[in-house]
Amino acid sequence: MLIQFSARTCKSLRQSDLLARLGGDEFAILLGNISADDAVMLADKLIANASAPYRIGDRDATIGVSIGIASYPETADAAETLIMAADEALYLSKTSGKNRTTVAVPRSNAQTDGGPTPSLFFVIDPALLLGAPDIDHQHLEMADRLNAIEVLLHDATQHDEILVRFDAL
Repeated sequence: MLIQFSARTCKSLRQSDLLARLGGDEFAILLGNISADDAVMLADKLIANASAPYRIGDRDATIGVSIGIASYPETADAAETLIMAADEALYLSKTSGKNRTTVAVPRSNAQTDGGPTPSLFFVIDPALLLGAPDIDHQHLEMADRLNAIEVLLHDATQHDEILVRFDAL
């Protein structure tokens, strides 16, 4: 079923988008140069495609999909907080029922507790990319670019360089 889900998802994405399996049945999609409204429309399309029945042997199976969306720099300015915001939005989607999308609250509207930033280091390992080990050069290059952006996210003075690199995706 994961293979069929991945194939359906890839058909909905642009060539420049990156789909990575984080583990189990959890995936992350990195989208560059996309508005929040377009990201929500894509999420709705992904949910519709994923919700269609899957043929497994001689039986049909269906799944529910929950999506959390976070955006840089509106939601967070560091990789770990961006991932956490997407994960929190995903949790809200899951608790609201199947086939939901939740957009993370922008930082200006979010309440902060003043505590330390949790330490979650996010690096896309090319081995996690779909199609590994047959992943093509373009996607390996994109993973390298994303890893470079992640390093820059730790340095708040590199804001302009981060935006340039996102535009290059």
